[in-house]
Amino acid sequence: MSRSHTLDAPDEDSVSALSARPLWAAVADGFYVGSRAGSFLGYVDRQPGGLWRAFDAASRVIGDFPDHHAAIAAATDARPEAGLAGSESIG
Repeated sequence: MSRSHTLDAPDEDSVSALSARPLWAAVADGFYVGSRAGSFLGYVDRQPGGLWRAFDAASRVIGDFPDHHAAIAAATDARPEAGLAGSESIG
């Protein structure tokens, strides 16, 4: 006997919540790249001394951290527009 299996389509709130979650991928040994809903969040890179350096979406250094979890959290929470107000224009 076979049973029929059906799956309910997720509601829009569930889909929005899932797409708003950050996604981090290890793209090389010691190098992670993050995105949220298709937007680049930043990246994390292990330094020669063993610390993990976090960068925001504009490749500005956020800081160094003892492990990749802390560095990823910092890059996830970074506000890229915060540093733009005082930036110099080139030209």
